Amino acid sequence: MYQDGETSLQEDCVEFNSPTVHMKKCTKCLTIKPFDEFHKDSNKKDGIRYWCKDCTFKYQKDRAEKNPQHVKSLQRNNDLKRHYKISLNDYNKMFLDQGGVCAICGKYQKHKNLAVDHCHKTGKVRQLLCQRCNRVLGVLKEDVLLINSILSYIKLHNT
Repeated sequence: MYQDGETSLQEDCVEFNSPTVHMKKCTKCLTIKPFDEFHKDSNKKDGIRYWCKDCTFKYQKDRAEKNPQHVKSLQRNNDLKRHYKISLNDYNKMFLDQGGVCAICGKYQKHKNLAVDHCHKTGKVRQLLCQRCNRVLGVLKEDVLLINSILSYIKLHNT
């Protein structure tokens, strides 16, 4: 016997000829479906989510249509966390601290146009840069000797 309405994995299994196919009831549409119609979730006892893929997709689509700005914000937050390990709040604070300008050229940029500069060796976030300055740093591979050589070359030919 199980507490609080728990069921065993065996109770969720239905046999179709052979082999055994694991089934689960979606708590949204109340349809019994095979496990592969649910997204995986290691935090759940059975390893899969409560809602089937169809219900999850419909929910996300409806939510995106009702509030596209919120969904964009969630996506931006997830991208920042995945790539730079900072939140959208961290980015917004950096943007305000820098006054909305590129840390190299000082030109004002629209909020979403500043790139997060980071050290490619350590992953440490440095500051926000405009797209142009960020690309230049990338092309030069942050090579201080090369940057100094370019600076000397420009000074030599600008006189």
